[in-house]
Amino acid sequence: MKTILSLLITAIGLSPSISAQEHNQPDGPTPTFSYTVVQLRKTVPDPSPADVSSPEAIVNALHEAVSGPQGRWNPERLRSLCVPNVQFEYTDKAKDGTARLSTITLDDLIGEFAKLHQAGPWYESIGNISVTNLKPAADSIVAVVTYSEASGPSKLNRFPSSPALVTTLIYADKRWWIVSHVW
Repeated sequence: MKTILSLLITAIGLSPSISAQEHNQPDGPTPTFSYTVVQLRKTVPDPSPADVSSPEAIVNALHEAVSGPQGRWNPERLRSLCVPNVQFEYTDKAKDGTARLSTITLDDLIGEFAKLHQAGPWYESIGNISVTNLKPAADSIVAVVTYSEASGPSKLNRFPSSPALVTTLIYADKRWWIVSHVW
């Protein structure tokens, strides 16, 4: 639980401010990204309401969005689930064998999934979803969602697999948003 809380604190610290008000906190840190709800609506494709209705729904939609047959893959469903500066993080090894934490942007992840779908079909499945809701402010809810292995064809997998995954979400504008995803 301590690890999940640390991930949540990190994600909140790196996440954009999602509010309709201007960010005016002279004593606080200046955010790297800050979006109003109006800006998000203009930047992010409209999601299916069912995809963003609950923490469980958005996590399932995330894995359905990256799944599909061989050939051209449409990333718009994946984009509709995430804040524009979402962070995808995973552990891997450098060429010298040193363990490291790697981060990939949404655009780079979309490029990787496009390559996977050109090479062959890609389907992911998940299970054992557990949601922890925290309420850091009166106008939003942050949820940490943990669940078991996402699977896909190993011969095509460019990313290391993990027995547990963590997705950090924020509830704003009457929907859930993916802020970060760690595998």
